Amino acid sequence: MERALQLKEIPYDRVDLVPVVSWLPQKLMFGRRTAPGIRIGRHSRVVGSRLIMRALDSLVPEPRLYPHDPEARALVEEAEEWGDTVLQDEVRPISLLGIAARPESAASFLEAASIPLPTSLAAPTTGPLFRAEVRLLGFTPARVQEMLDALPSRLDHVDVLIQEEVIGDPASPNAADLQIGASIALLGRFDDLGPLLADRPCKRLADDLFPDFPGHVPPGALDAPAAPVHARAAG
Repeated sequence: MERALQLKEIPYDRVDLVPVVSWLPQKLMFGRRTAPGIRIGRHSRVVGSRLIMRALDSLVPEPRLYPHDPEARALVEEAEEWGDTVLQDEVRPISLLGIAARPESAASFLEAASIPLPTSLAAPTTGPLFRAEVRLLGFTPARVQEMLDALPSRLDHVDVLIQEEVIGDPASPNAADLQIGASIALLGRFDDLGPLLADRPCKRLADDLFPDFPGHVPPGALDAPAAPVHARAAG
């Protein structure tokens, strides 16, 4: 969402929330527990990345986040939905448990954030908070491991989307680029996943779209799956 605001050159004020307890201020501000949310003017409030992308395209039409052509737009919307409801929903618990396993890495994700917590408290509070959030999301450690094991196939799918030119133009990113690229950029913060992401088109796209993405998680946070042979991935 923030990258879309920057691409469209829309002035904004950013509000960062503390993980796990973020649902309360989010509920008070937007009437829903989930993030992100955006307030446009005094009265218009939109929650959810996909709805926000559409609202921004209506507010400032260029550069477009959705193609004019109906068939091309349908492909972008399908990829965007997959990035939101499949990829992001798996990357989030993987990342939360990974950072909880290496809580000293938490402060590196707060470099650009402004939350009412000193960074000195990040390490001792991250483990319990992030593990609690994973439990609130309803994921067991075994389920998160299944998600981690599925990562190669998820990344293969993103590389196919790039190969088919549904996404992949960093000079003119669409809504699916931003939705998917942010999740890949987060995975790229984990040293354990370096071999899996190396030389992939999706990793190059994420680096182009989010060059300043914060965070660094040293080895030992995740048991990364072995990198497979990418029979269908773009070169």
